[in-house]
Amino acid sequence: MKEPKLIKNSNNNKLPFIYIMALVLTIFIGSSYALLSSNHVLTKDNSEEAIVFKTGDLNLELTKDGNLELGEEYPKSDDEGKDNTAIKLTFTNTGTIDICRYEVKLVSDSESTLDSKYLKYIISEDDETKYSEPKNLDDTNIIYTGGKLKVGESKTIYIKAWIDELAGDEGLSKTYSGSFEADLYQGGCTEEAAGSSGLDVVKETVVAYADANKSDFNGGLVAINENGTLYDESAGNQTIREYRYTGLNVNNYIYYNCIDDAEQNADNCEVWRIIGIFKDEDGNEHLKIVNNKVLTRDMFPATFVANGTTYNIQYSTSSDYAYWNKKTSGTNNNDWATGGLQYWLNAGSDKTTKSASDGYMSYLSQNAKDLIAETKYYLGTVTYYDDPVDNDADGDVYGIWDTPIEAYKYERAVSGCTDGKGPSANSSKSAVEGNSSCRVWANNSATWTGNISLLYPSDYGYSANISYWSTKLAYNSFNKGAQNTSWLQKGANHGSYEWLLSPSSDGSSRVAYWGGGGSVYDGYVAGNFGVRASLNLKSQAIIFDGEGTSEEPYKVKLGN
Repeated sequence: MKEPKLIKNSNNNKLPFIYIMALVLTIFIGSSYALLSSNHVLTKDNSEEAIVFKTGDLNLELTKDGNLELGEEYPKSDDEGKDNTAIKLTFTNTGTIDICRYEVKLVSDSESTLDSKYLKYIISEDDETKYSEPKNLDDTNIIYTGGKLKVGESKTIYIKAWIDELAGDEGLSKTYSGSFEADLYQGGCTEEAAGSSGLDVVKETVVAYADANKSDFNGGLVAINENGTLYDESAGNQTIREYRYTGLNVNNYIYYNCIDDAEQNADNCEVWRIIGIFKDEDGNEHLKIVNNKVLTRDMFPATFVANGTTYNIQYSTSSDYAYWNKKTSGTNNNDWATGGLQYWLNAGSDKTTKSASDGYMSYLSQNAKDLIAETKYYLGTVTYYDDPVDNDADGDVYGIWDTPIEAYKYERAVSGCTDGKGPSANSSKSAVEGNSSCRVWANNSATWTGNISLLYPSDYGYSANISYWSTKLAYNSFNKGAQNTSWLQKGANHGSYEWLLSPSSDGSSRVAYWGGGGSVYDGYVAGNFGVRASLNLKSQAIIFDGEGTSEEPYKVKLGN
């Protein structure tokens, strides 16, 4: 992948590197005070509140609103530091060239005696209601990375800073002096340079980690730790397992499968949604996306032949439903690796014309196909409970009995499978549920590697607000409030019933599906429900424009 062009110092006629010493932060430990104030050494405009830097047609104006007075500064806990006063910084592109990306750095000067690693800060974008998780200044000195700043556009951030309480004795009688600097990246904004890695662009939108569990949380991209709960950086000894969009207020729209990759808009692209960022077995991260619409009836063939077997695909010419796995003759089981829908979804990668009979991938543009990362999917079995359980006034609870956290674990419970198959003993509900290391039906595939898949039950469950991650996905449970906080459920294009990927413990021919009311049940594989395609993008995918909103979805292409 090509990096954005960084404007550097040069002795030729190219634009010089733009260096901005906008503000100076001085922190004294002890009875003194600290003050964040303007430094006018490099200013072109000597007014008190505006600092303007110009070179050719690339102009940046930084407006400061107020000073950050830290008072008698001493090492503080994060909770104390969050109470510090913030300073508002507004960046405005007043030139005639789009700024593709900019990095705000806090760089210590020679007068500092405090190790900069003990400087801690938080950032809020555009308002002061959602601050980032507290971070220590690292070796890069980067405290904020901004995306594309078009001509005339502005971006506002709020900064609070304090001395980490871990400074201990090393923070006593020390001073810190530094300056905010900005590196601007310009050139090729409509191509690869605009957002670099799509992973980085999306990660920049992560909401405050542990703070996202507050009652006023309305949604966003959150980090999840290894045990499936919300990542809490302050807790220590935690590792981020993945990032997911959860809740209702999410900006995860992305253009995909465009007729003309260079002109991505609503007229020639499909709109998909980003589920989140997930790691493969090699530790590489990928954006996982899902079609914002269920597939329509005209896309399904009546039948499809794979490996000498004929499968029924289309349920009816008058509905948008399809079969998960229905053979014209033989046993219909819940092995995705040999399922008719799987075969059809992944066929057509070598086709240049769109045809239902050729397979779903024939409907994808070549650019869309090139973006897909072949992915290993786990075919562990989720739990079904069909014995009525009295839930008092709310009625009986039945369906997929797992919470989103449990479903994730069971979907991936395949580490103990021999030769990649479920053991012959796994021929009953109790045997499957009791085999914690290989929760796979007898002789079914434990994993499947391919391009196009369906959502896991946990993908739907995690799309709801964090407070519902420990709620059973079943009927009379998840549909008692959780569904009203899920961006997937509330999407305008949600079908009445939709197939999911995971087999159910209810029987070797049963698979989980997502009901119209917001619960997760299981159904017979030769039954008929809606189909929503899902896939992973290659790590080299680049987001080069867009805001992720429904009005301005992200625009994506493949980098080098």
